Amino acid sequence: MSFLSGLIIAVLLLSSVAYADESSMLGRIFSLRLSGGGRLFTVGDLNTSLESWAQTLPSRSYDSISKVLNFGRWSMTWEIELRFDLSKKLAVGIAVSNPLGQTKQIEFPLYDPASNDPVSVGSFTTDASIDVRAPIWISGYYTQSLSRKTNLLFHVGIGYYSGRMRESLDSEYFDSWHRSAWQTEWKSAFGFHGGVGFEYVLTTRFSFIMDTRLRRAVLTDFPATMDLDNNMVPTGFYFDESGTLYLARWDEDGPFGAGTQEFYVWATAPNGRVGGMFGASSQGKAVLDLSGLSFTFGIRIALF
Repeated sequence: MSFLSGLIIAVLLLSSVAYADESSMLGRIFSLRLSGGGRLFTVGDLNTSLESWAQTLPSRSYDSISKVLNFGRWSMTWEIELRFDLSKKLAVGIAVSNPLGQTKQIEFPLYDPASNDPVSVGSFTTDASIDVRAPIWISGYYTQSLSRKTNLLFHVGIGYYSGRMRESLDSEYFDSWHRSAWQTEWKSAFGFHGGVGFEYVLTTRFSFIMDTRLRRAVLTDFPATMDLDNNMVPTGFYFDESGTLYLARWDEDGPFGAGTQEFYVWATAPNGRVGGMFGASSQGKAVLDLSGLSFTFGIRIALF
C-alpha cells in the first residue's frame, strides 16, 4: 500500500507543477511506465496435491487444514516498462515485473477416525515452496483516443517465464510413515498476454495509467530429483530417482486410501500405473501454472 500511495502522491504533485496539454499524447517517442498493484496466478499441481492430502488425512479439521495448506493466489506486484511510440496509434514496449516466492511450512496432528480419543496418533508435516524469476514480456499497443486527455490502450504480447518448485513431506501414523522430498531445476517457457488500459494525460511529460492484463503461462516438464520412503502401502518401498516430475493419483491402496495426489520423479515416462506401484496412476507431468490476471496503476513518463 505504501508503494501505491506514493504513486498517487507523485501524480498529484506532478499535476500541480505543470499545465495539462491540449493533446491526448505525450510529447516524446520514448517513455517509461512505473506501476504497481495486485496479481492473481493459478498455482497448479502443488495446490492440487496439497488439497488432496487435506481431504484424505485422518484429521478432524479439514476446512482449516485445506485453507492453510494451499498456496495463496494473490500477491502484490510492480512493473517497469520502456515504450517506443511508432505512431500516434501504435507502440511497442518491453517490461519486467517483480519475482514471486512463496513457502508453506505446516505441521498438524493426525487422529484415529475410529476413536474419540483427543490424543493424536501421528502428525503430518509439509515444507513446500514456489520460486518464479522476474518475468519479461514484449507488448504491442494500439491507442484509441477518447478525448483530448484520455486514451484506451489495447495490448497483446509474449512473455518469458522461469520457475521451480520443491516439497518435503513427512507423515507418521501409528507405526507407519510416508516421507518424500523432491526439488526441481529451473524451467522456462514462453507465455501470452493481452489486456486493456486507461490513460489520462496530465502534462506533455506525464500521464496516469490503469491497466488490466490477462496472461497464459504454464511451466511443465521439470527436471527433478526425489527421495521417498514409505511403509504405509502393503509392502512399502524406498527409492531415490532423477528424471522428470509427475503428478500421480492413488486410486486404491494409497498412504491414506484412495484420492491422494502426490508427486513422483521418473527417468522414463510412466505408462498407466506409475511404475506398477500399488494403484498409483499417472496424471501427467507436473505443472506450475502462472496464468492469471493482474491489475495495476501508475504513471508514464516521457523521456525523449
